[in-house]
Amino acid sequence: MVLSNMTTPMLSLFDLAILGHLPHTVTVGGVALGAMLFSFLMMLCQFLRVSTSVFVAQATRPERQLDFLAQGALLACAFSVMVLLGKAWFFDLAIAFTHTSSAFIDAASVYFSTRIWAAPSVLMNFVVLGFLLGYKKPKLVLLQVSVVNITNMVLDVVFIWYLDWGVLGAAWASIIAELIGFMLGLGLLIRLIDRELWQSMCFKINVIYLRQALLLNRDIVVRTLCLQGVLAFMTLQATHYGDAVVAANAILLNLFLFISYVQDGFAYAAEVEVAQRIGRQQAHTIKPMVVDVFYLMLLVALGLSFILWGLQTVITEGMTSIVVVQETLTRHYIWIVWLPITSCLCFLMDGVFMGAALGKAMKYTMLAAVLGSFLPMWYVFQDLENHSLWLAWHAFLLVRGGGLLVCFIHQKYLAQAQPIYA
Repeated sequence: MVLSNMTTPMLSLFDLAILGHLPHTVTVGGVALGAMLFSFLMMLCQFLRVSTSVFVAQATRPERQLDFLAQGALLACAFSVMVLLGKAWFFDLAIAFTHTSSAFIDAASVYFSTRIWAAPSVLMNFVVLGFLLGYKKPKLVLLQVSVVNITNMVLDVVFIWYLDWGVLGAAWASIIAELIGFMLGLGLLIRLIDRELWQSMCFKINVIYLRQALLLNRDIVVRTLCLQGVLAFMTLQATHYGDAVVAANAILLNLFLFISYVQDGFAYAAEVEVAQRIGRQQAHTIKPMVVDVFYLMLLVALGLSFILWGLQTVITEGMTSIVVVQETLTRHYIWIVWLPITSCLCFLMDGVFMGAALGKAMKYTMLAAVLGSFLPMWYVFQDLENHSLWLAWHAFLLVRGGGLLVCFIHQKYLAQAQPIYA
C-alpha cells in the first residue's frame, strides 16, 4: 500500500518539476490553483473509496461484496453528473476568494475546465480501488495506480515538452491516464470475480443499502469538506502574499502530499485490518495491532524527516529553476521537515476510525481541529504571513491526531465498532 500510494504524489512532484522549469511562475501557480480546485471536488467524494473498502472488508459473503461494488458505482455516476453540471459555478465562486493576477486565473481556468472531464474516471477509480483494497488485493492496487501515474508522466513529457501544450498538456495527460486506469481496473475486476457472481450483481441495486451508505458517509463528507477547506484556504490565502509564495506553497503542499501518501499506506492497511476484525467479531484485537503500526509509522516518519532535511538543496533546485521561488521555498522548507513526525498519529487514527466506520468521532475531532486550532492559530500569528499558515497546519494535525487518540482510548468507541451489515 505504501508503494501504491507513493506513485500519486511522485506524479504531482513530477508535474511541478516539469512546469517549474518553464520560464514563468504563472504556469506553476496557475496549475497549482486549478489542481487544488479539482482535488477539492474529488476529495469530497473520497468516501466512495472509503465506504467501498470498509463495506467489502466487513462483508463475509461474495454476493454482498458485489452489492457494495454496484452501490459505489451508482454513487460515482451520480456525483460525476453533479460535478460536471456545477463546474463553472464552482470555479467562479472559488476565484472570487483569490487575490492574484489575471494571468494566474487564466492558467487555472484552462487547467480546471479541461481536467474536470476526468472526474467520471477518477470517481469510478475510487470505487475500483476501494473494492480491491477491501478485497485485500494490494498488488492489483499497485498495478492500477502505477499504470495511471506512469502513463501520466509519459504524456506530460510528450504534451508539455515536445508538443509545448503547457497547462493544457498537463490537464490532458491526467484525463487520458485516468481513463486508461479505469479501463484497466474494470479488466482486473472482471478477471477477479466469478462470472456467475457478475451475472447476479448486474443491475441489482439494494435501495436499503444505498440509503444506509449515504447516511453513514454523511459524517465522512463533513470531515473531508473540512480537510479540503483547510488546504484550499492555505492556497487561496497564499495569493495575498504574491505569486512566488503561491508557487512555493504549491511545491511544499505537494511534498506534504508525498509524505501523506506514504503514511496513508499504513493507514489504509490499518483500515482494512480494523474492518475485517470487526466483521469477524474480533474488535478486542484492534488495540495491539494499532500500537504496532504506530511504532512502525513513527520510525518511517523519522526517516522521512531526516531525508527531507538532508536533501533540501537537491529538492529546492530540482523542483524549480526560478530564483525567487527557490528563495521563498528555502525560507519555508523547515515546516516540511517536521511534517512527517507531526502528522503520523493523525493519519494512523484516521485509518483506524475509517475502518471502524465511526464517522461521528471523525467529524467532531475535525471540527475541533479546524475551529479550535487551525483558524485561531492563523489569526493570532497572521503577521507572520505564509509562516502563519504552516504553523496553523502543524497545530491542526496535532490536535486532530490527539483528539482521535483520546476517542480511541475511550472504551465506548471500540464497543460501538460493530459490523455495518450482516
